[in-house]
Amino acid sequence: MSNSKGPDASSLAAIAKLRPSHRVQLRLLVLALGCAALGACAARAPAPPPTAAPLGWEAAIGSLDVTGAPEICTAVLVRPDTIATTAHCLRPKGRFAAASQLVFTSSASPAMRARGTAIVAEGASIAPGSIKPDQAQTDWALVRITPAMSNIRPVPLAPLSPAMVRAEIARGAHFYSAGYGQGAKDALRAHRRCGPLPPDPHGVTEGNLFFATNCVIQLGDSGGPVILIADGQPKLVGLIVGFADAPKRDGTIGIVVSARAFAPYLGVDLISLLLPLSSLGKAP
Repeated sequence: MSNSKGPDASSLAAIAKLRPSHRVQLRLLVLALGCAALGACAARAPAPPPTAAPLGWEAAIGSLDVTGAPEICTAVLVRPDTIATTAHCLRPKGRFAAASQLVFTSSASPAMRARGTAIVAEGASIAPGSIKPDQAQTDWALVRITPAMSNIRPVPLAPLSPAMVRAEIARGAHFYSAGYGQGAKDALRAHRRCGPLPPDPHGVTEGNLFFATNCVIQLGDSGGPVILIADGQPKLVGLIVGFADAPKRDGTIGIVVSARAFAPYLGVDLISLLLPLSSLGKAP
């Protein structure tokens, strides 16, 4: 029978003489015996916090909204605190938008969003509308955002020439392009079964810092990424600028500004000189 008065003096004296490490072991033993008797410790033990599923690199692509404007564009995270998009997306209806009016929302979740704090660099001052293909090389902008999206892996840049892009594809790289084009304003839409066009002798489909694709580009796709994927690893080779009439055939071609145009500015905290440009082609 158990002693209702508790342990006697000799038992307490024996416990008091134990070394501190032995006392810890004794407490653990008592706790284990008590849990076995009551069957309650496991139920009370807190469950480990759930491990968040890792985000795919597509989470670095998102929509770009200008506060108060109905238009939508696309952008891509190139650093945890920096997105790349087209310059004309910063000028809805021809009015310059302050960085604080820009809102980037990751394609992974509507809750993952950030607001612009500064325009880090810009290729040229271009209004939406008509853009000549060879002027696309200046239609880019880098915008700093807050909070930084440290839980999303940015897409690294690959400043490749148009010829190098085609060579990478010939070696097995997968061509990927996507955007928030018309009909998909609330969802990222990949452009299927398309790729870069071959060069032409008149310089319509490519130049030093731009190239053309046969992707079907729609309003809202501007700023969308053009990516090469090799061994599961993405590399940003350009941004969608818009579309233009296809040379010598019906239809349109998609115009892309090469990552070579803005890669040197990622470490620069200055806005580039804004160059006034005339324009002729179409752009979303």
